[in-house]
Amino acid sequence: FINCEFDFSSEDMISNGYTCKVISSTAITSRSTRIENVTGNHQWSQSRESVVRLVLEKKSIVYMPSNLGETFQNLESIRIKYGRLKEIHQADFSAWPNLRVINFDHNDIEVLEDDLFKFNPKIERIWFEQNKIKIIGMAAMGNLLNLKDLDLSSNPCGGRRAEQQSEVSKFLFELAGKCPT
Repeated sequence: FINCEFDFSSEDMISNGYTCKVISSTAITSRSTRIENVTGNHQWSQSRESVVRLVLEKKSIVYMPSNLGETFQNLESIRIKYGRLKEIHQADFSAWPNLRVINFDHNDIEVLEDDLFKFNPKIERIWFEQNKIKIIGMAAMGNLLNLKDLDLSSNPCGGRRAEQQSEVSKFLFELAGKCPT
């Protein structure tokens, strides 16, 4: 289960989006964990389908729930911070073609696989600060033409942040030469 505090907020560079801030949930320690129930009091005439921003901070999440894309179908922003998230895969993001912001700071992610964001061409900001990223697939972010902020600070591979589109392009080129694929 996930218990949300639903509200409108303008965090993560998306203005006034309907947000599910998870205040309690089951521990997600297996890739097969499914979200069976979402609870919380919705604002006005909103519903789970209205949610464009999902926030999980300081929760026991090791893997992305297998049905997160079905549960929250219209996400533009996802933030999983200060968790224990170990791995992410293309299938975890494929349900969200309008995804624009990913903030997975302070987790345990080690690999960004090839074509990770193949189905998310609108991504503008990716934050992976303070993870354990050692491997970045050559095409992990190659299709992200709108990417204007990439933070890989405090990772074995990357080690810095680029905050403008032209700097991000240079940074991606650098990563191709120094990070194992």
